[in-house]
Parts: sequence; structure tokens; C-alpha cells
Amino acid sequence: MKKITGSWIGSIQGTNNGTLFAEFSESDGYISGEVHINDPVNGTAVYTVSEASSSSDTIRLVLKPHKNIMNFGHGIVTVLAHLDTQTQCTGEWRSTIGTAGTLSLTRVKTTNTIFTDKGITSNRKMNAIVMTSDQANTLNPTRTKIFISYSHEDSDWLNRLKIHLKPLERDYAIDVWEDTKIQPGSKWFEEIERAIKLAKIALLIP
Repeated sequence: MKKITGSWIGSIQGTNNGTLFAEFSESDGYISGEVHINDPVNGTAVYTVSEASSSSDTIRLVLKPHKNIMNFGHGIVTVLAHLDTQTQCTGEWRSTIGTAGTLSLTRVKTTNTIFTDKGITSNRKMNAIVMTSDQANTLNPTRTKIFISYSHEDSDWLNRLKIHLKPLERDYAIDVWEDTKIQPGSKWFEEIERAIKLAKIALLIP
């Protein structure tokens, strides 16, 4: 049976659309973990695995939102997913508030990092998770493609991060992608999926 242990990045589609980062662990048949979802409408939501069961390559998870960030757009979510390969997972999700849809995930390697902006007098730090995917495809191997996931309420932090990355873009070392690059009339989900598949590194601003 394939294992779900590890870090995953992907997207949800349906009544809600957004990018997703999840970390799971397994011990004695028990699955635990945390799921972060960036939804352009409802903002960032963090869920904890409260129930889990698995059979062969099929997994059922019940996710409960953290109380300190829960709002009217966050219900309890049930996920039915299938591990298609060791690195790919697809499935369906449904919540107690009537939202539902599909999801797709790719397993990634993770490294934690912290970005600070010296131009800010407060002590706040911008945390990000840097993920390197073995499955990433790049059209130009000399440039590293970076996918940024964020909540629109953190747009100021995104802009500060892009200022720090700009010299690398100018030197043709990296290509940075975030959802403002989506052209009017484009299919949001397809553009997100394509950007994730092309990215070598993903930055998630919680």
C-alpha cells in the first residue's frame, strides 16, 4: 500500500478554488496532519486531520478548521482521495456548509525558511515553506520557476517578497509566478495546475 506520509502541494476546484499545502504522517496505522488552503474568497484556512482511514490506495480524511481562524466560509471537510502513484493523489472533497469539489496533489520535498523585511519596524516575520519537487518540468533549465501561493489579504507581503526576488528575475536566474499573472478570460484552475507543474520551487505565505 502506498503511504501518504510527507508534504504535498496542489489545488482544490469546485464551489471553491484555491491552492493547497498539506503535511501528513502515519504511525501504527494512524494518520495525522495539517492542511493549509489559500482561497481567494475566504482567505487562508488551516485544517487538522480529526479522523482518518485507509484501504489499499484509497484514503478518507475528516478535516476540522482551527478555531482561531475559522469563519463562515470554513466548514468541516471530508476528503475521499486515491493515491494514483507514490507522488500523485487525486480525489473529492465535501464540507458541512455545502461546498464541494475535486482536488489534486503532488508530493514534494520541503525546507522551512523565514523571510524578513528590514524596511518594516515591527517584529513580524513572513514565514514561507520552500518546496522542491522532483517532478517539476521547466521549459528553460537555466531558469528556476517559482510558484507563490498566498491569501489576498497578504498582498503587501507578496509585494515585499517580489522586491527581494526582482534582482534574480532581472539576472535571468528565476521566473516568478503568482495569480496576478492569470489573464482575463483564462480558466483559473487550469492556469494554477500548469504553474504548479512547471514550478521547481513553491513558496507558501501563510
